[in-house]
Amino acid sequence: HSTYPIQDIEQAFEILQSESKPLMVILDYGDTNLDQLEEYLSYEKKVIVNSNIKSKNGLINIALVGSGAFASAVHVPNISKLSKKYNLYAVMNRTGQSAKYIANTYGAKYATTSYDEIINDQDIDAVLIATRHDSHAELSLRALNANKHVFVEKPLAINQSELDAIKKFYDSNHTSDKPILFTGFNRRFSPYSNEIRKHTNNRINPLMIQYRMNAGYLPDDHWVHKDGGRI
Repeated sequence: HSTYPIQDIEQAFEILQSESKPLMVILDYGDTNLDQLEEYLSYEKKVIVNSNIKSKNGLINIALVGSGAFASAVHVPNISKLSKKYNLYAVMNRTGQSAKYIANTYGAKYATTSYDEIINDQDIDAVLIATRHDSHAELSLRALNANKHVFVEKPLAINQSELDAIKKFYDSNHTSDKPILFTGFNRRFSPYSNEIRKHTNNRINPLMIQYRMNAGYLPDDHWVHKDGGRI
């Protein structure tokens, strides 16, 4: 492993993306005194990374909310591949440095730690939510109320009341231009699912498939177990 002072966090991220990436990197915060802590807490919630990006450029502007491992490895590269239609416009994460790194790497206009910044930005057309499970419903509903289209990672909700609140939004909103909500059940688009679909496309009766897979070990204290498990 390698150890980096917190000031060199961007270098630490870069080494993790390199071909010779170490098993892990350790960030050394050093001896943090009260003055340093107050300085850290006073940092801006929004950082312009690429000021030359036009607000409206004929593309669908997407804000990524949650720049964790899955979003960084899957969603962001996919948006980049579809650059003729979509533009990664903003990145929001509760740790600003992670958001800034993704924004800088993939050419987003700005990084932020504020969700209000995202939903109040009139130049953002859609929000891609890839945060912890227990935040999905609330973040989705806030974006929908701000008239943003939403792609949210599964699960959409972790209890009935959260799901009812989202259903109420659509039931009570009778306009024809309601924002679109899509939940990312990615397994249906996997190569294996597509192959099964080819062989069962002409069936008459309903099809039920049960499968078991090894998604890797997670320790008992991992947050996933508290928010519905691996769904």
